Amino acid sequence: MRRIWVSLVAAAFAHAQECDDVGGVACAQSASSLVGSSLLQHAGRKLVTALEREEERREKMIDGVVERVQLALAGLVREGVSKADAMALGKDYSASLKAKLPAMTELSSSATYDEIEQERLDVFHGLVCHVRQAEGDCSAEWTHYAQAGVDFITNVGTNLLQLVNGKSVETDMAHASGRGQTDQTLLEGLTKTTRLSLASMVKLGEDPESARLIFSDAMDRLSAMDGEEEIAFSKLSPPQLARKYLKDIFHTACLPSTGSCTDILTDYAKVVYATAHPDGGVGSSLLQAGVRPVVQLAMKVLGVPEFPKETKAERTAVVKAYLKKRGIHSG
Repeated sequence: MRRIWVSLVAAAFAHAQECDDVGGVACAQSASSLVGSSLLQHAGRKLVTALEREEERREKMIDGVVERVQLALAGLVREGVSKADAMALGKDYSASLKAKLPAMTELSSSATYDEIEQERLDVFHGLVCHVRQAEGDCSAEWTHYAQAGVDFITNVGTNLLQLVNGKSVETDMAHASGRGQTDQTLLEGLTKTTRLSLASMVKLGEDPESARLIFSDAMDRLSAMDGEEEIAFSKLSPPQLARKYLKDIFHTACLPSTGSCTDILTDYAKVVYATAHPDGGVGSSLLQAGVRPVVQLAMKVLGVPEFPKETKAERTAVVKAYLKKRGIHSG
């Protein structure tokens, strides 16, 4: 029955598109004939439900992209970038990435998911070091972020309360006035993290065209924000930013995949643990050995499902239908 449904998704959606494009009595009569079969009626209902679920999945991923950019900008503000410069960076990033996305076609990678994610964190580590080069303590500062992420994973129940009820750390920075200057090193770094994010999504199973569209929609949303909204999280302390980032990862990292979410989040958590303990050692090994049950508990607390409702074949069919609806043809 699943094979029949998957094959009918494309047929039913194609017919709906033809009706939108052509219209008229002939199309209506054809539609009446088409839905005469109870099987096709059932497939049509399933298609509507599947498309609604797909739109919800994509909305969550777009929200995640937007929030992670906001958290990155806020983190840079906390490290010393002025608010005006951070807002300029945000605007230039969303505009330039929107223009570059169509050319980002080489998204397949021989690297594993955890290797891609490690590289992505390393790039942002480099950005922190770029901002803090005068202080010369970026590695220690970066480790504090990573340790806050470890704390979130291992104490998720407590940290959820802190995220909801914890007080923001107010800064003494004045509101930005005038147009800031974009640091090109930071812009290039954020663009590189985006390429790695796209590669990560594709590695987990997302269609490349679909991944680019998700980021394109997210850039539209960021571009529509005023500057203050883009850096709204700058009132949070570095540990709060890290915990909020990890909470977002737990809710969105598995959305491109139809496989085990525990496997994906365990791999990601190991990257965070390794970042918090760059020198390795027995402590790091013990932490990583016990990370899977900790991740499973965190998933339970956060309400993260182990598998999505659709199979891989069903996801492929409905994504293709959604892209066609948006006027995009995927290979």
